[in-house]
Amino acid sequence: MAAAKSKGERRKAKGAKQNGTEARKDAATASEAGGDPRAAGAPESEKAAPGPAAPGAETAGASPDEAPRETTEAKAAAAAGAAAGPAPVAKSAAAAKPAAPGAPPPAAPKRPRRSGGERLAWTVAALLAVVLLGGGLALVGSYESRIAELEAEDRAIDEYPSAVAALEAVRGEAAEAAAARDGAREEVAALAAQRDETAQRLAALESELAAGGEALEASRQEVRSNQEQLAALRGEQEALRAELASTESALEAAPARLEALNAELGTLEQRRDVLAAEVETARTETAELAATREEARLALEATRAEQQSVEQAIAGLNTQIAGLEDERAKLAAVVESIGEDLESAMGLLEQARGRLSP
Repeated sequence: MAAAKSKGERRKAKGAKQNGTEARKDAATASEAGGDPRAAGAPESEKAAPGPAAPGAETAGASPDEAPRETTEAKAAAAAGAAAGPAPVAKSAAAAKPAAPGAPPPAAPKRPRRSGGERLAWTVAALLAVVLLGGGLALVGSYESRIAELEAEDRAIDEYPSAVAALEAVRGEAAEAAAARDGAREEVAALAAQRDETAQRLAALESELAAGGEALEASRQEVRSNQEQLAALRGEQEALRAELASTESALEAAPARLEALNAELGTLEQRRDVLAAEVETARTETAELAATREEARLALEATRAEQQSVEQAIAGLNTQIAGLEDERAKLAAVVESIGEDLESAMGLLEQARGRLSP
């Protein structure tokens, strides 16, 4: 860092030295064009008066940052002196000495008259001084831009350690990114292995699901056959209702028997309601079986459980069907007994009619 600063200071000093050299050249050119007031016979007081110092003299002990500003002031003062023209006519040595105390002040010297040629020469010198002043200002602007560039380079040199630290930080981040990349590769490999295992499990589940679907289709066929049997039972029930209606019309003449038949009919109606409830239960179980088919596709374990419940339901339906067949046999026996009773009642009725006939 110290080496970088010393290098920047050397650059600034070199730029200031170049600026001083060029300023001295400009001042010499201006003095040759317009004349030096102190060299044209100026009085001793004016010769002793402090004029613009040499550009290199004032900046010799100044800092590198103040050198360009002092050089610019020296150039401007030199150009102004050149534009002012020659000094008045030199005074005598006696007039240059201070007056004695109490003596009257010396009379003001008379300004000599100038010829037209001298005026023209001074006018040309003034114009040339103005042109040189403009050129000096432009040169000052170029020097200032060069100084700005040197300062920018100095700042860049000062910022070099921070850039090195940033580079080290970037290298550390690159190492961390490489480690993260290796970890990501390992995770990808683990995920690939997990994907293969999941694919194998999925294939096994699909095969089991296909087997469960076949079993479910068989269960559906059995349910359809049960539904057909229930439809046949309903037809038989309707036939029984028709027979009961005919029996009721035939027993209108026998009130006592009709009441008994009505009681039996109420029992049959209750049994019909029970059968209807059982049929509705069978429908509900059928709907549940249809729902279990969709659930079987989602999980194999649920399918097996539902399959067992379906098998149990089918067994229950078979039991109910067997019970219904028994009930049908009982109803047939009841109908036969009712027919026998009806025949006996008709015989009694014929006997009664025979007795009542003349």
